[in-house]
Amino acid sequence: MSSRTRGKGPCLVLRDPCAHNAPRYQFHAPKYYRGPLHPVQPPPSSDPIARNFAPGPFNLPRLKQTYQSTIASDIMTMMYQHTPPGTPDKPERIRLREWDESSPYMKNRPKRGPRGGDVLLPLEKPIDWRNIPKIHAVHLASYMPKAKKNFDHIIVGKAILQSITGVRPTLTKNKTGVAQWGVAKGDRTGVKCSIYGNQAYEFVDKLVHLVFPKIKEWPGIKGSSRLRRLGLGEDQHILICGTQAHLATVRVILALAWSRRIYRISLKSRPPTP
Repeated sequence: MSSRTRGKGPCLVLRDPCAHNAPRYQFHAPKYYRGPLHPVQPPPSSDPIARNFAPGPFNLPRLKQTYQSTIASDIMTMMYQHTPPGTPDKPERIRLREWDESSPYMKNRPKRGPRGGDVLLPLEKPIDWRNIPKIHAVHLASYMPKAKKNFDHIIVGKAILQSITGVRPTLTKNKTGVAQWGVAKGDRTGVKCSIYGNQAYEFVDKLVHLVFPKIKEWPGIKGSSRLRRLGLGEDQHILICGTQAHLATVRVILALAWSRRIYRISLKSRPPTP
């Protein structure tokens, strides 16, 4: 405690006795990762002072709990193959065929593709506890070829996708033109978005437990199909929770779009003032 005069009377200033002992240095995480041998290493992503720190997760989806408790162990049980210790590894199968070099023109040629097709499929590693299949992301896309003539289809598609996923969609363009549909290369005729993590588990949970049972003509999915893509019709995507509640919002957006368009047309068609 010290006293000093300020104006007419003395003024008391309280000071912390340990303030002079407190260090003034504060650690700031490095902006770039310069390798494992650099003396200054960034903190882990779970540390709040890390630059890539993201709080959460704030929820635990029911489907994820089912995956961790039941599905993961079932997959390991189904894919288990007993190999006695000391068994040599199987030789790797030759996927690309070599030339027999019966002709001098075949020398130094690149290897040929597999029989039955030129597409070389990726190798599937044996499943163990390190690489059990799980849901990483769900990608949603909507293709609307009529959006070339009427941009309101894009507005409706973006509103519906955003109401379903909670993620702002992005526009997609045609890679090739289709004359039958009247679209050309580079036309904006679709929207897409991606959801990751717990949000992807919640979306798949909605599809399995709420949407598929409501579809009367749902043919089902075969266990041997290895299906990774799924399409829903115009009358089926409305069954997803959240879409019906946002249809009124979509109508309001369309009304605002049409009113803005009519207002622009009226401004352009107004005769010039003298």
